[in-house]
Amino acid sequence: MGTNDQLLVDSALLQQAERFCTKRLDAEPNSRSTLRSLAEVYRKLGKIEEAAATYTRLFHLDPQDHESGYMAAVLSGRRWPSAPPGVHGAPFVLIQDFLPRALHDEVLPFFAAVADQFVPVKQNDAYRPEIRDTLEYQGDWEGKEQFSALIMEALPRVLPLLYLSPFTIARHSIQVRAYQDGHFFMIHRDVDPNFPGANRMVNFVYYLHRVPKPYSGGELLLFDSDTDTEVKGRTTKSRFTRIVPTDNSIVFFPPHFYHSVVEIRCPSRDFADSRFIINGHIHKQGGAHQTPSASGPPES
Repeated sequence: MGTNDQLLVDSALLQQAERFCTKRLDAEPNSRSTLRSLAEVYRKLGKIEEAAATYTRLFHLDPQDHESGYMAAVLSGRRWPSAPPGVHGAPFVLIQDFLPRALHDEVLPFFAAVADQFVPVKQNDAYRPEIRDTLEYQGDWEGKEQFSALIMEALPRVLPLLYLSPFTIARHSIQVRAYQDGHFFMIHRDVDPNFPGANRMVNFVYYLHRVPKPYSGGELLLFDSDTDTEVKGRTTKSRFTRIVPTDNSIVFFPPHFYHSVVEIRCPSRDFADSRFIINGHIHKQGGAHQTPSASGPPES
């Protein structure tokens, strides 16, 4: 991410904004403009529960505030009747303690011990470190079938919360990746929903790492986007939800929303201290494969 982008996600600046908003609310507890600003700051900081509670307060103050009701539902793991039109928050489902402990405790040390089988990820068959810098595992691993089964088991409860109708699954892909010191993935989306052959329906990212977490950064940013109007692919870099990596957690989200990975800082530079992920995509039957886009999106 460039310098200006880093300012948008700088935790110190966001914490300063949080203090400012909470101080103003002490004087005006029902100020809708301050509550809205605080809700935005909370989700930019990755304080999901606090953001959900603040959007709920906004909705109670104005039951016609559809956007606040929607965001409160998304952040609380509930479904709202429909997503708002225009640029709006990306729906997602975050599940803690996803893998059985025995499986988690097998795969983490295994990946940490096979550094020689991780190679730089390519973008359209070329290494493009200005767009994405991370490593991908090239071998097979025990437990992959069990992991796949758990993904399929979760989908029926995940799809409604992503505002997706049930579909026939054609296939799903799974990759194992390691983010080390300095690694990142710039803002992009994985599919254009208006592309006639688009069939990628769901993204998932499973996090696993040593505890306590040996790195900083690496958060997934889900940017507010507009995927339905005639103005295709509108998004904004100034509004987003930050998903903080937590060991043995998984996040599901639609691939047509713009997203990015914040740069990693790992002082030890020990491979075993990497931000390991198991990520993949669920494809529906029909359509054709579409190459992901990693170009900068238009501003809203």
